[in-house]
Parts: sequence; C-alpha cells; structure tokens
Amino acid sequence: MPIIDPAVALRDLVLRLCLASQPKEQSKLSPKWKRPYPVKRVIRPSTYELEDLDGKVGPRTWHASKLCRYYV
Repeated sequence: MPIIDPAVALRDLVLRLCLASQPKEQSKLSPKWKRPYPVKRVIRPSTYELEDLDGKVGPRTWHASKLCRYYV
C-alpha cells in the first residue's frame, strides 16, 4: 500500500517501488518493493530524498505515491 498522507518524518524508513526505478528489469515474479531507505530530506509535502542505510544519498527524489512506509 503506497503512502497516501504526506506525514512521513525525517529518518522514517520507507520502501520504494521497484517498477518506478527499473521498469525494464522487472518480471512477473520480481519483488515490487525495494529494501528500506531512511528519509533524508522532505523536499515538499509529497516529495522525499532518500539515502541508503550506509548514508549515501540517492541520485533522485521520490514522490509519496512510489513509497510505502516500513514498520519495524
């Protein structure tokens, strides 16, 4: 279930949709969500910058419709 409300805070863990980042590399049985990423920065209420668990910032921003909150 993608995030509907933009109530994601900094350092929250989210999963990102694989189909949005690599549409050609997906098959029918591929996982739809990619590993948890912490939110590095909130650009706008629905736009987020993610980082790896290693601390490296990703090359692009992500819209809330392409993210799903990760509960630990």
